[in-house]
Amino acid sequence: MKKSILKALSVAMTLCLMLTLAPMDASAAKIKLNKKKATIKVGATLKLKVKGTKKKATWKSSDKKVATVKAGKVTGKKAGTAVITAKVAKKTLKCTVKVTGKKADNTANTPNTPNTPNTPSNTTDTPASSANALKTNLKIELFSDPNANRGCGIITNNNDFPVDLELKMEFLSSGKVVNTVVYEEKITGLEAASAAYVQCHNLKDGNYGPKFDSCRIVITKAAKSIYDASQLHAKEIDVSKIEGGLNIKVTAVNNSTKDIKEALIVLVGYDADGKLIGMNWNKQEEFIVKAGESMVLDMYYVKDANRKEAASHKAYVVYAHE
Repeated sequence: MKKSILKALSVAMTLCLMLTLAPMDASAAKIKLNKKKATIKVGATLKLKVKGTKKKATWKSSDKKVATVKAGKVTGKKAGTAVITAKVAKKTLKCTVKVTGKKADNTANTPNTPNTPNTPSNTTDTPASSANALKTNLKIELFSDPNANRGCGIITNNNDFPVDLELKMEFLSSGKVVNTVVYEEKITGLEAASAAYVQCHNLKDGNYGPKFDSCRIVITKAAKSIYDASQLHAKEIDVSKIEGGLNIKVTAVNNSTKDIKEALIVLVGYDADGKLIGMNWNKQEEFIVKAGESMVLDMYYVKDANRKEAASHKAYVVYAHE
C-alpha cells in the first residue's frame, strides 16, 4: 500500500513538473529572428527583429566592413557576406546577410561615367566648406558651338567618392553674360575618376537666346552621393581602343559579368593643343553585348565649328545598363 502511494505521488509530481516546464520550453522554442537569410545593396538597410520575447537582444556583425548592425538595423557597407548575430534569453540567433553592389573604383585613368538621372540616390548633407572642396576637385572642359546654338562640356569627378551635381550654363558675349540656362538633368551618382557629358542649348522664353561667343558651366549644388550601383556597369566597359577609317571605330568591351542591353558612348574631340572642340555620341538601345564580349561602334569624326577635324579623340561611357 505504501509503495502504491509513493508511486502515485511520484507520478503526480512528474506531471506537475511537465506542466510547469512545457510552456517555458515552448516559449523558448518560439524565439527566432524574422529572417535567416537576406540580401541588401550597398547603402541599403534591413531591420531584423527577434520574435517570441520582449527581452533586449545583443547584436553583433561578423564583418563590420561588409555590414554593421545597431539595435537590429543592418546597413550594407560593401559587397560581401556578413553573419548578424543576436543573443537573447540564452539563445543565439543568426541571419546571413549578403551585400551586393559595386565598390568604389578610384582608378585615376578610367574615364567612364554612370550618369543616369533615374538612378536612385540618397544625398548626404554636405557643409559649405566641404561642398567648395568637392567643387575644386571637378575638372570642367568646355566648348562653344554658336552655329548649333549650344554649349557642351565634360565634367570629370576627381574626388574619391561619387557625387550628385546640379548646374547651369552661362552664355557670354565678349566676356559678358547674356543668358543663363538651368541644366534640367541632374547628374546623379557620378563616380570617382568618371566623367559626365553636358549639352545645353542657348534658349530664352522658348526662343533662341542672344548671340554668344563662349560659355561656362556653373555648379550650383554639389554633394557626396550614396547610390545603388548594382546595375551600373559603365566603369566595366572598356572603350580605350579607337581606330580610324571612313568613320571612327570604337570597340566597347563588356568586362562585367552581366549582359549590357543599353549604353551611351560619347566620342570627344581635341585639337592639337588638347582643347576640347566637339563631341559625337552613339546611344545604343535594346542591343546586347554579352558578358566578356565586345561590340564595334561606327562613330563620326569630331569636327569643330569650322568643320576642322579633331587632332585626337577619346571615348567615354556615360552609362551602361543590364
